[in-house]
Amino acid sequence: MRGMKIARITVFVTACFFAYIVLAVNAAYLGITLTTHLDDEFGFRIWPATSADPFAVVNIFVAVLTLVLVKPMIIVDFCRQDAFTSMIMTELGVLCILNIFWVVAAGYTTNTFTSISAWCTENSNIKSVSAACTDAQVSLAFSWLNWIMLMAYGGTLLTYAIIYGNKGAPIWTKSVRFASMSPAQPAFHAKSADYYQSAPAVPQTAPPMQETSLPPPVQIQSMSQQAQLQPQMQTYGGTLYRPPPMVHGESPLRAEV
Repeated sequence: MRGMKIARITVFVTACFFAYIVLAVNAAYLGITLTTHLDDEFGFRIWPATSADPFAVVNIFVAVLTLVLVKPMIIVDFCRQDAFTSMIMTELGVLCILNIFWVVAAGYTTNTFTSISAWCTENSNIKSVSAACTDAQVSLAFSWLNWIMLMAYGGTLLTYAIIYGNKGAPIWTKSVRFASMSPAQPAFHAKSADYYQSAPAVPQTAPPMQETSLPPPVQIQSMSQQAQLQPQMQTYGGTLYRPPPMVHGESPLRAEV
């Protein structure tokens, strides 16, 4: 896209320069034909003309229109980013209008000069006639040059816009200076990338383990041990007797008195 940026400013500046030339030479042509006194060999008046030559008026109008439309586009584009006057869709519309007017002006001038070229050649020794014919030739040349240049740039820009627009690039509402030819990326991708680039690295540590109190272990005793611990039930004379706890060294049985 860098080539298009250079081509844009080159074409617009050159178009304004050519428009100034067309404006100047047609104004000079009208000045000669409206103020100079010239008669033909039979005494009929040729100049001053009763009205302005239409082709010169058309050329002046197109030159002024070009300066009015193109110069603000150049100035605003340097002052503001993606202004409405610098959008590619606006630029293509302006180029389409200018191409139509310039081809009309160039064709009208060509038709007029073809009809007077023989008369210009015959009266080339007359200074005013030679100057007027030279002005018409210069206007003819620069009108065609402006049309060819604007048509080539407009066609190239339209081709780029269609190709990259179909690929998803946000190009129609952008200026040629700031247009991106890469496909549009979803917003969350860019945000995630910025977040991970800017967020400080946090060390990943495992959460501390909580201490839990466990109940004391249950001691399971065997049946023999339980039997020794339980006092034995004995029957003496039909009476249920529970012997007292045994004392070390004492007999479990007592003699009845």
